[in-house]
Amino acid sequence: MNSSPWNPPLGPLPEAIFSLDGDLRVQAFNEGAEFALGYSAKEVEGTPLTHLLAERFRTILGEQLRELAAAGDASGSRRLRLFMLRQDGGEVAVDVTFFRVLSGEQCLLTGVLQRLEPEAPPGEVRSGGGSDPVTALADRRLFQELADQSLYRLGYHGRTAAVLLIDLNRFQLVTNTLGREGGDELLSQVGQRLSARVRPGDIVGRAGGDQFAVFLNDLAEFDDIAPLVLRFLDAFEAPFQVHGHELAVSVRVGVSVYPSDSEQTEGLLRAADLARSRTKMPVNSNWAFYAPELERHAWERLELESQLKQALEHNEFHLVYQPIVDLASDRLVAVEALIRWDRPEVGPVSPEDFISLLEETGMIVPVGEWVVRTAARQLVEWRAQGVDGIALSVNLSPRQLADSGLEGMLDGILRETGLSPTDFRLEITESLFLRDLPGAETILGRLRERGFGLSLDDFGTGYSALGYLRHLPFDRLKLDRSFIENIPRAVEGTAMVRGIIHLAETLGIITVAEGVERQEQAEVLRWLGCPEAQGFGFSPPVAGETIAQLNELASNWPQVAGKKGGTE
Repeated sequence: MNSSPWNPPLGPLPEAIFSLDGDLRVQAFNEGAEFALGYSAKEVEGTPLTHLLAERFRTILGEQLRELAAAGDASGSRRLRLFMLRQDGGEVAVDVTFFRVLSGEQCLLTGVLQRLEPEAPPGEVRSGGGSDPVTALADRRLFQELADQSLYRLGYHGRTAAVLLIDLNRFQLVTNTLGREGGDELLSQVGQRLSARVRPGDIVGRAGGDQFAVFLNDLAEFDDIAPLVLRFLDAFEAPFQVHGHELAVSVRVGVSVYPSDSEQTEGLLRAADLARSRTKMPVNSNWAFYAPELERHAWERLELESQLKQALEHNEFHLVYQPIVDLASDRLVAVEALIRWDRPEVGPVSPEDFISLLEETGMIVPVGEWVVRTAARQLVEWRAQGVDGIALSVNLSPRQLADSGLEGMLDGILRETGLSPTDFRLEITESLFLRDLPGAETILGRLRERGFGLSLDDFGTGYSALGYLRHLPFDRLKLDRSFIENIPRAVEGTAMVRGIIHLAETLGIITVAEGVERQEQAEVLRWLGCPEAQGFGFSPPVAGETIAQLNELASNWPQVAGKKGGTE
């Protein structure tokens, strides 16, 4: 075998893969193919594939591949068992799967070659296998192989490249609503739109689930990347038509760059995935470049997740309670239970750093149950101390609301404590209804019928629509602090708050203002007719034993907040 320019890898050799252009000439030849057939990539590039076949198979292969290349739907594949010619003139029995890979307007054929035992019967034609069955794009494995081949060539010319990892937002909602067939249809259409935007030499593939990967090949400089990213984002501007429904699809995109972020496709995909996670942060757009600090953040997050799994068992969580005040009487009417985590040898961890992690890992279900049970027991203790007439407000996450054991869990706590559903206000964040409105409406209806209070939390944080409150069983909405911080100084903001309060009142819904920090804000809210409020202007979250003292001194909340309690 002629010497190969590839550095031999440690461990098993890669699969034998080669690609063909529209004229069935070899365009790329990986190391596994070099090893199987004895040619170097340089020897066979530009050679018609038929020159590498035993003569008796050249006609049937040509017919099969021309038929595949002409397929208009970018789907299907051909698997052939045949003999190929080695560089030394001998024949080797192989099983080759060919399928289409779209690159711009070009159709490339990729062959995945598996060497057979000598007695394996050649000449058998089979269908299926190869590309991703839903989108007809390259799957993750083939995407990596094709991209690695391109990176190998780029390394000789000092050019750069980039990998985009594109993640569809709220894809689960599509499958929940339209079923698996609807989800597959959407994925297929996304693949078609992305394929229409690649340049010659670029590669698009399905990375798995609702993720797509794009390899931007042969870029002259870093500044070439951003316009191409925007070109792919433009694919999602127009809605998709799926089974008679019009779907607006948004995405998050992570971008990594060769060779600065990694010199291998697998590393570039991992870096792009870390960059994609960065787009969850509010200060970022829906796409971001990889940055080295993301690697450090990923390890820190992994360590945090590991310790978080032990926190409940080791009693590292505790609750604090923030008063909710009736503005007309300054009377304490409810408290919101808030979870805190004291990490061993580190100290308090911000809720922003661990609550989302509880949600993502599913740990929010057992931890959420602990919160409700602990807070309910605290309410029983307060009543034994003579603190009556206050309700307990607890947050329910989307995962908790979707959990089939939610109602059973609440029933168990009611039996244990002797409390009534009317003692509870269950808070659900507004963004939940953008994710799964029909399912949420059903479970909320059952909870409301049983007497649980229901509060719509963070109202106005981006999905505001008072109209849908007509159809949902909320008895309270919690007006987000962003509305409150500018009153009374901003006239338009004050007018908007007044409009929300009055419209909610016509629907029989009580408004609770969050984030009240100054006495002038409380006074304006009273004048606007807002029934309830909470915030540091009354009291920060405090320990359970402090609530009884605050209840006794509630006639002068701002002064009490300055003298008692404090955030734990």
